[in-house]
Amino acid sequence: MRLWIFLFMWALLSIPITPPQILIFTSDANSIEYTAVEAGTARANFTWRAVNIPSGYRMQMHALVGEQWMLIGSGFAPEKSDSLVIAHPLAFRNPLYRLSVVDRRGTIVTDELLEIPYATTSTRPTIEAFNTPVESGVPAAVLREGIAHIPVEWALRGRASYHQPIFEQMLPGLTMPIVAELPRAERWLPQSGQGTLRLVHTGGDTTALRMRTVNVHSHETYDERVIQLSIKQDVLQPGASALREVTNQTPIHMTHLTLNNVRAIYTRGQVRGNNPNMFTYVGDSNLANGSVMCNFGRANYDLGSYQQYTTLLGRFNHAFCHHSHAAGAGFDTTMVRDSLWATATECKPGETPLSCEIRAGKPAFAFVYIGVQDLEHISWYADMTFERYRVNLTRIVRELTEHGVVPILSTFPTNESFHGDGAATLVNNIIRETAALELVPLIDLRATTLDYPNNGTDPDGYHMSTPPDGATRFNGNEAIYARTLYELAALQILDDMQTLLVGH
Repeated sequence: MRLWIFLFMWALLSIPITPPQILIFTSDANSIEYTAVEAGTARANFTWRAVNIPSGYRMQMHALVGEQWMLIGSGFAPEKSDSLVIAHPLAFRNPLYRLSVVDRRGTIVTDELLEIPYATTSTRPTIEAFNTPVESGVPAAVLREGIAHIPVEWALRGRASYHQPIFEQMLPGLTMPIVAELPRAERWLPQSGQGTLRLVHTGGDTTALRMRTVNVHSHETYDERVIQLSIKQDVLQPGASALREVTNQTPIHMTHLTLNNVRAIYTRGQVRGNNPNMFTYVGDSNLANGSVMCNFGRANYDLGSYQQYTTLLGRFNHAFCHHSHAAGAGFDTTMVRDSLWATATECKPGETPLSCEIRAGKPAFAFVYIGVQDLEHISWYADMTFERYRVNLTRIVRELTEHGVVPILSTFPTNESFHGDGAATLVNNIIRETAALELVPLIDLRATTLDYPNNGTDPDGYHMSTPPDGATRFNGNEAIYARTLYELAALQILDDMQTLLVGH
């Protein structure tokens, strides 16, 4: 009985005699420029005064961002002036703030709202840029499968809070476009940015992307731009052996769009718990069972003039000789995604070699070198085509990126004794185009080793050429043997990833 009396008296004493009040909540900004808010440079002085705040109660401030109240700060003094950066509402409305007093349980006792209007403008927004790195056309195979994602970047000028970029796919012969919006959490889009648009199969030889800038209230269109894209058929033409291959000075290809996409993939993987110091292999015997890069794990190497990679070798030491479930002798793009080939005891029922490796290894990166066996199987099996290879490779890349694993694709060298009819050229072009479409890094080994002895292959015509002693030495071997060049490129790209993602 005494306990109940004590609790009752304590509750009575906890109730303030005079309830808390917020007397003042103002800002010195009568209006603010929208462009400054979106750029994150707009500031305003906030002033508030509250009275009758009991001990244990606290003051806090939120900004409405999207559809959620985002906490700006807590434990403020009852009376204060402070300069704050204006939070973008990520919506077509003015910035809105809420100052509140909460009790010991976090329940709001009283609050006040403050809206800061944008300065009025009569400027009409214009499109400064709308482009895509996809120049060779959209592959018909991925369009038919419904997995065609086209990277784009855009920039507006003179944009107000109620202006919005809209993306559409224009179909031949039809006046009404199809909305091709970017995947995102909010309806609002920034005035400059990048992303991928999902396209539908048109059935024709061309399609087009249109960007419009509109007024979200009146639906008036202020400006528009159109990108025309051809639809590319994966058909090996007669005389394909004469197809010209692009030659490059460096095997590594990463655009600024690719770098931004890599950062997003890596961040997704870290949230999932991927190991930042782990990479894996996806491919055939060129990568399987320590075929490549394992010399770094066995200390069977000489860095030569590349001593800057010493720290990197220590960081990834346990990954170089890793036996990946997704890399095996004879593997093609179908087998990597077929549970029949996930035979290791670590793999769960129903898992594919790729899904098993992603779950068990939790890598941050994956070296993908696959296509040699697909090339063979295209010749042997009717159901394996160039189109199917493209779709399979795209799905491998998508599965990796969805799980936060950064794919690092590679083309592969062959000589004339192995499919010298031009088929290898076509498959390697598919790899290049997939890397460009999916915005992932590429090691263009084939283009860089065209002038190597035997086109950069061993006598069989499809394995990467290897020094006679098997060691990895950057003493000029990287200019003669494809495997040594690949290993150097792998270190360079891992080092680039560390600088981009970790900062060292």
